[in-house]
Amino acid sequence: MKWSEFYEKADNCEVSTVVKMIPSLEEFGSPKEIADVILIIGSEDKKGANSLLNKALDKGIKFNADELSDIFGSCDRENFDKALYSSADRFTDEDIENLYYIIEEDVVVKLAKKYGLKLPDDIASEYEEKMVSDTTPVSWEQFYDGMFEWNEEYSKRRSRVLTDYGNEEDIITVLYQLFDGDINGADNFIKEAVNHGVTFSGNNLSEISYFCSGSIFRYALNKSSKRFTDKDLEDVSDDLNDDEVIKLAEELHLNLPEGYEIYDENDDIDEINNIAELQAVILDAIELADEALKALNDAGAAVNEGSRTSLFDILSKSFYSSATKNLALEEADFQIQTAEESISQLNGILKGISKCRYIKMNSEKLASLLDMYTNDSFINMITHMKIGKMGKNINKTTKDVIDTRHKLEKIYKKLCKAV
Repeated sequence: MKWSEFYEKADNCEVSTVVKMIPSLEEFGSPKEIADVILIIGSEDKKGANSLLNKALDKGIKFNADELSDIFGSCDRENFDKALYSSADRFTDEDIENLYYIIEEDVVVKLAKKYGLKLPDDIASEYEEKMVSDTTPVSWEQFYDGMFEWNEEYSKRRSRVLTDYGNEEDIITVLYQLFDGDINGADNFIKEAVNHGVTFSGNNLSEISYFCSGSIFRYALNKSSKRFTDKDLEDVSDDLNDDEVIKLAEELHLNLPEGYEIYDENDDIDEINNIAELQAVILDAIELADEALKALNDAGAAVNEGSRTSLFDILSKSFYSSATKNLALEEADFQIQTAEESISQLNGILKGISKCRYIKMNSEKLASLLDMYTNDSFINMITHMKIGKMGKNINKTTKDVIDTRHKLEKIYKKLCKAV
């Protein structure tokens, strides 16, 4: 039977009659006409539709996505899949887009990857790590958008083949997202950003000092310092020694941060008059450090509880802040303010003892370390990433307070031997 005759009868005869004519077919028409007939037959006789489809596939017929959408549901899934995979080598990006709406997502991804086709926009970023080699150059925009969806190791590999870099704030976000605890990775990332012309404010350089080695921190500082203001120098001063701060101020014609003075050996001002008095002051400083550490520890525990609850919000897809989370963040806010008060008093003592002839210690070691916690409305920072960043910053401040406490203990022990 000729196809033209069969096609005409398929539209006018009973389905049972059409099915009986399938074995007598000697030729086939276009894939669209075949799909039309399969749709007609499949509405009443799926077995008959399977027979026509398999006969067409045996003749090498291939279908596009529109035709496959008519076949889907008209035949058994096994036979549909035969048609799908045998036709895939002729698919276009448009076919992949249309198939996305009728078959499983993972099958669409598999076919797109195998034949080098573009994924639908709805899932492109989600599956990029499966679709694109990690050595393929990537723009900053593609990388930054995808980083939050990709796994960490893939994101790190993609960060090594960037064609350009974003603004300094976004670069700092990447450090927090990918390189916490990975000094080598952070070093390479920041070095390349600087080599591509990115410069950083004093505040962001201070952040870089937390993630990177001293050499890369100073490399970024050297490349960025020409844009410095007095505020930038103040922000980065905690990460430099006194001589470096004074030298930068002179080179850049900036004012020294408060608490920095050029030492005059003829200056006989001595606010602390004897070793015994100094010992008592240092013990007070150690006590304040302990109070700050306790508050920071409690704040860290509260932030961890808020982070755990925030993660539950994300997994449950509610996107609303729970009561437990709010209570945890309120407790963290209270403890951070308590720590800030202790650190403020501690800074006052550090400034005083820095002028004492018995010791030499940088003044205001801890100044401004907690500014980032209280400048914003802490409790309103409900996104999971920001809560995570809070926890990391609390850990950093805790480390600095511990370091200062150790220095104070060493000074106190030396004074005890001197008495």
